[in-house]
Order: sequence, then structure tokens, then C-alpha cells
Amino acid sequence: MTRLTPLPLLSAEAIGLDDRDRTVGGEPSHTLDFIDTAARLLRSGHPYHAWRLINRVTRVYQLKSVDLTLLQAKALEHCRQPNAAVELLFNARRRFPDNDTLAAYLLELLEAHPQPPNPASRQLAWAALARHDQPVDVLRAARILTRFGDAPIGACRFDGETLSGWLLNAERQPPLTVALDGIDYTLKPFLATPLLNRNGLGGERDGFSFKLPNRPRHIRVNLANKDLAGSPLVFSGASDVASSGDAALTIAEQDGAVDVIVPVYKGYAETKACLKSVLTAANRTAYRLIVVDDASPDPLLATYLRKLADQGRITLVKQAVNAGFVQSVDRGLRLGPHRDAILLNADTVVHGDWLDRLRDAAYLANDIGTVTPFSNNGELVSYPTPMRAWALPKPAVLQRLDRLCAELPADNIVDIPVGVGFCLYIKRQCLTEAGGFDSRMIERGYGEDTEFCLRAERRGWRNVCTPRVFVGHSGSVSFGTEKADLAAKNVAKIYARYPDHSDQYDRFLSEDPLRPIRLALQRQFLPMRSGKRAELALLPTTQPGDLRGEWLAQGLSQTATFTLQASRAADGALTLSLQGTRTETPISLHYRWPDDEQPLWQDLSRLNLARIDIYDLADWPFQIGPGLIELAIPYRIFLSDYAAYCPRITLTRPNAAFCGDPPNITACVECIDRYGSRLPDLNSPADLRQGSRQLLANASGVYLASRDGLNRFRRRFPEVRFRYRAPNWASDRDAAENIPPLPRDRHLRIAVIQAAPGGDDFEALLKMSRWLAARRLNAELIVFGESVDDGALLATGRAWAVGALAYREIPRMLALHRCSLILDASRWPQIEPIAWRLAKTCGLPIAAPAIGTYADLLDPTAGDIPLAPDATAENWLNAILSAHPVISQ
Repeated sequence: MTRLTPLPLLSAEAIGLDDRDRTVGGEPSHTLDFIDTAARLLRSGHPYHAWRLINRVTRVYQLKSVDLTLLQAKALEHCRQPNAAVELLFNARRRFPDNDTLAAYLLELLEAHPQPPNPASRQLAWAALARHDQPVDVLRAARILTRFGDAPIGACRFDGETLSGWLLNAERQPPLTVALDGIDYTLKPFLATPLLNRNGLGGERDGFSFKLPNRPRHIRVNLANKDLAGSPLVFSGASDVASSGDAALTIAEQDGAVDVIVPVYKGYAETKACLKSVLTAANRTAYRLIVVDDASPDPLLATYLRKLADQGRITLVKQAVNAGFVQSVDRGLRLGPHRDAILLNADTVVHGDWLDRLRDAAYLANDIGTVTPFSNNGELVSYPTPMRAWALPKPAVLQRLDRLCAELPADNIVDIPVGVGFCLYIKRQCLTEAGGFDSRMIERGYGEDTEFCLRAERRGWRNVCTPRVFVGHSGSVSFGTEKADLAAKNVAKIYARYPDHSDQYDRFLSEDPLRPIRLALQRQFLPMRSGKRAELALLPTTQPGDLRGEWLAQGLSQTATFTLQASRAADGALTLSLQGTRTETPISLHYRWPDDEQPLWQDLSRLNLARIDIYDLADWPFQIGPGLIELAIPYRIFLSDYAAYCPRITLTRPNAAFCGDPPNITACVECIDRYGSRLPDLNSPADLRQGSRQLLANASGVYLASRDGLNRFRRRFPEVRFRYRAPNWASDRDAAENIPPLPRDRHLRIAVIQAAPGGDDFEALLKMSRWLAARRLNAELIVFGESVDDGALLATGRAWAVGALAYREIPRMLALHRCSLILDASRWPQIEPIAWRLAKTCGLPIAAPAIGTYADLLDPTAGDIPLAPDATAENWLNAILSAHPVISQ
């Protein structure tokens, strides 16, 4: 086997991690210290060390800055991982949407390292074309879009007098169309473009520039109806009423009439469903349906709107150019200067007397300014849980949801920090006092509702939610992939203007005054299963760094009809959460144990369950066993540890030593008396085994992925039907997709997977890293997850603590750290081998004690290394280094 040549290893002092980092909870004194150190490492030819330093700092200390991001991306590029650098920068742009340096570096990477066309890259490049003061970015964007096959490629701008721009390869293109206030002119570029030509782009005459005699209200420059970058240019009042239905106007002239304003751009099917639901709903309140066509590019949609207008069913306002949501709303609001208004997204669906109920809520008090209904996708008023965009339910379910909401008392309203613009009722007096939407502050859309409501609140108006109306909402039909960038930019501006809003919003979500209504509504749907039988999976508790719990939750939440999961707060309070996403309407119910024990059993009994699958017993209250048996529903149990008869769960003492699994219960009692129980509700081994025996014996099957574990349980519970289930990693293959290649350098990196936070193997890891350091071997441990004392490991110079990771992140991180093998340092007889799954997923060999399931799984022919369970940490390293020799430095 080829011997590795030495590569300099850097100590904790060398990379700037001193005693401040000796504990996971330590705080760095200055972000600049890390930036300077990482920059020095990068300049001195150590990009890997620079990258992992910044990665750890951002992960452990939650430090976020543009400089840290740029340095980390630059280090990844130097590590020959440009795709990872691009992904990092795109994610950072969500936090720093207006940072030009991030955008410029992204363009540089995309040009130097070609990627398949994707919406984010295309949007970035088109935005850069309009940055006339950044010629390098313009050139890079043009090359990227040319590679993508986009056409036409060009840009325009207007400085108040002169309209100028360029069209790539204009000589081979038809003339441009220049629309000035709706009047079309043709234009053939006629000027030379030296910058483009010197850089191998375009033809000889791709440019144009000419003065306009008068300043227009709007300008559009396009080729075959495709705008150049920078177009359209809107200056003021850029719209006109193209058609008005007489019937719609007649109805709206009645006293108390309301304008329902629907801005439209894309989404033919969604818009048609929305307008149909409004026009067919039965309301006593007179209304006018105003549809603002924001220069839709969809001819089918435009024809449909024109037909409705010709029939007098809607008032159609057609924008001459695409001005964005804010200006479309403003145009609609100005049509009825004395009427209340409802802003309604074109991808919503309403039912029944929705308008009557919204208006009734608005006039429950004089100081109510805005009213927002319930929705499946409504941010803080989302059902069944806030701040999540749930899928649009089927029409029949939506109708039933709204009908159930309508049965609530008429005065049932809840004050909310801000209204939500998917469906927002606004009193005209509130509009008059607060002013319209701020198109100068809010770019195109997203956040305009929030800014308006906060401005109205400063003038004494209340924002309320009425749970008596349920409006279905698809979300993001018009803006598509642009939504994230728009939202990030506008939210940053809002927080700057209203600094108290964030705390107010968080406080509302914490108190969640709408929770009782959400719970009552969900319980109406528990028995609604259309005769189908459901499955319930009881999942273990997950916490940051709990890889096995996360792996289980990730897989089973996509297959089981319902999941029930336990979680403990810092004070020990236990909450059980029932989730259902494969149901007719989402279910998300929470129970405080033991106070809500009876509601839990009542709800479970109504689910029409065919089977229950229980994963692990350690996280569940001891009293849950009798309740499950009493449900009289068949259940299976999948064991991954020994919590059924060992109060310490893993048959280990505090020093991680395997206790030997003594057959005599007296030894177990002595162990618990000396070291304590890890089960929060139980200290007695005898009581634990008696309760487990009843639960296990009534199961239709008890499964273990370890023959060794199977034999141990059979000795304890001979009357139980235990079955062997071979471990399978095929379901993890998706996690390995798009993983960068694994170029090995001249250094042995051993990945240590901490399947649970603060594992008992810390002392062994510390001894190993010190042993490697004492011999100055060109090898180190890469610890994935949180250890008891990260700083102590780092100080050896032969260990690196990555920090807590999500399970799905690990394959990518193993590759980026260029790990050669995985080490599972746990000495107890494991049943469910998470580290083995990851090794198989990533094509790496694994070293592990040959005990428990590893006695069957380790394959030396594939490079796996069986370790003696009772050997010292040094002996383990000798076995690993025999297979992967290194030399001293």
C-alpha cells in the first residue's frame, strides 16, 4: 500500500482557536479574529484549513457575515469544490440580498465553472446585465446567458433624457420594439460596442442611444415580446383601464360596496379558479371585482380576462408594462377612492359568504383597520401550524374547512401583528389615514402588506384575524423562483424602518392565541378518512446532533399516515406531537404529558388506525405502554437499543465501558444505584422489565437489525416474538446524489460519527488524538457532531470538531473533508448502525468494534476494519494505521 507523505498539520493555536474554544458554548471575542486567521491560511496555501475553520465558526457560533461567506467560498474554490462554493453563495444571498460583492463572486464562479442552466443562475445573470456601472459583471452575465442559450441578450437604461442600451448580435436579430406610453416603435441598433467586441461578444453594431423629446410614463424595450434587462421602465401612473363591465360598476355603486382587487400576471389555471370562486360565491355585500392585468405574458390568460370584462363580470385594468404587485394594487385602489378594499391573490380560492364574514369582522370595532382570514398558506395565520406553507387541500376539503370556520361565533377575532396580503380586507378610512402601499420602499411585491399594516398600526389601527373565514392559497404563482430574493430584500428594509416588529412577531408566535381554534378545527377532521385505514409511527425524540432520530423521522414522515413524536423541554416537560401530512388536511396536534393523556388516547382512537409502529422505547413515558395496549390496535416494535431492560439504555457505564450484560438483575440494580438511570421516568430495573415484558409480549412483532441483539433480548424475554431485520441502506442512496468527488490528499482523515450528542466515546477520542500528536503522525480525527469538550480535542492538533450536523449534510461534509474511512468508536453492542449506513452511502470503509450488529456487518474484503471491543484506543489506532499507513512529520 502506498505510504502517505507528510502534510503540515496546524495546531489549535496556529489556527486561532485558544482557550475560548475549549467548550462548545464558548463565545469568540471578535469575528474579525477568525476572518484574519482564515485569510492568512488561504494566502499561505492551506485552503482546506481555512474552509473548515470558517465552517466550524459559522456552525458552532452561528456567526454570519459577508466576509466569512466570501472567504469560505474562496477556500472551497481553491479546494476544487466550485459547486459547493456556488451553493454556499446562493444560500448567503438570502441573508444578504443586496450585497454586490456576493453577486459579483457568484458570477465569477459561474463563468469559470460552467453549470447547467437553472432559475437562480439565470435570474442572477439577467439582474447583472442591468448593472451598467459594473462592466465586468455585465460581460460575465452575457457569457453565462449565451452558454445557457438565452435570447435575446441585451440591456437598456434611461437617464431622464437619453434611452440607451445594447442587443447582442443585433445584426442577426430582427429590429427591437420600443414602446413609449403604449405606442410601439421599431429600432435597429446602430452603434459600435467596443467593450463587448474586445471581449469576443456580439457584432460590430449592437448598441443604441438617442434622446427622447418628452419624458414618458413608461418605456418597454423588447424583441419578440421578450424584454431586455432593465425593461420595463415605469415612472408614474403606468396603467390604463382597458375595459370595464357595466354590471360590475353598477353593483359597486351601491352603499357599502367593496372593491375586490386581484393583480394577475401568470398562472392561467389558478387565476381562473380564483375568479370563478369569487364570482360564484353568495354574498349580501355588494362588490366590484377589479382584475389588474400586470402585462401578463400568457395570451390564454389575457383572452380569458378580456372575455370576463366584455361580459361585464369584472373591471379589467391592463397595465401597459409589468410594473409589479405594489403598483398593480395601487392602481386598483385608486379606482374606488371611497370604498373598502380586499386585496386577493390570484392563486387563492374563496367559498360561500366569505366577503360578508370578512366585512362583519372589520366592523366589529371602529379601530379595526385590516382583517386577514385563516389559510393553508398564510404565514402567521396558517393552518394547522403557523409559518408553514401547507399544500392546497382538495376542493371538497377546502369547502368543509370554510364551512366549519363559518360556524364559529361572529365576534371571534384575534389581534395579529400584521395582516397578510394573500387576502387582506382594508377599511377605506384606514387607507386614507395611513396612505397607500409604498412602491418606493417595496420592490415589486412581498412585504408591501407588512409595511402598510405597521404604518397603519402607528396611527392607531388594529390588524386582526378572523378564523371564521378560510381561504385556500397556492402561493408564489406569479413570482415563482423570484420570491425568495424579493422577500429577503424587502424584509430587511421593513426591519430597518420598524425595529420592534421582529420581537412583536416572535412574541405572537410564541403565545399563539389562534392555537385553540386550530386544534378544534383539526379534531373535526380526525375521523374523516373516507374508509381508508391509517398507520401511525411513534418516533424517537430528536435533538441537534441526534443522527439516528433525524434519519428515522426523515424517512417515516414520508411514508406513515401519522407520526407521534416525543420532545422534552429544558425543564423536563414532555410534549407529544401528532403529525399527519398524508391526510386530507394536515394534522399537527400537541399534547402535554401527562396532563393531556386522555385527549391523546381519544384522538388516536378516532384515526381509524390499522397498525402502529413503535421506534425505540427510551424516549417514551413508561405509562404509555398500557395505553397503547388498551387501544387494541396491532402494533410492531423496532428496537435500536436496550432501554427495554437497561435503564442506562446502552449497557454501558459512564466511561463507555460495556457492562457485559450480566444475567443477574442484582448487578443491574448496583449499576443504577451507582451511576444513575438515563430514563427520566424510571430507576428500577425490575419495574422497567415488568412493564416492557407486557408491552413486548402484546406486540405483533418485535424487530432488531442485529443477531447479537436478538439473542440478548430472547434471553431476557423468552416469551416474546423477536425477529431479525437485516439493516438496509438503500433508502439512503438519495443522500449521496450530487456529492462532489473525493480527491484524496496526502493526509489520513478518520471520520468519527457521533450518532448522539455528547457521546460516551469522548475519552477514547481524546486519547487517540493525543496519541497521534505525540507521534507526529500525518493523520487526524474529524469528529462529526458535538463532543463533550470540542476545545480539548482541537488543542491536540490531531482532531477537528465539525459541530452538529443534519443527517443529510454528512455525505457532502465527508467528501469536503476528504475522509478516508469512518470510525464508530462506541463500545456497546449496537443494534442500529448509523455510521455503517453512512459508510455504505458514501462508499467508505468503516472501522468499528466487532460487537453487536458490527460482528455481522464488517467486511474486511471491502476495507472494513474489525476492532477488538475491549482493546485500548491506541490498539485501535494501530489496527487502522496497519491498513492505512502514514509517516511522522
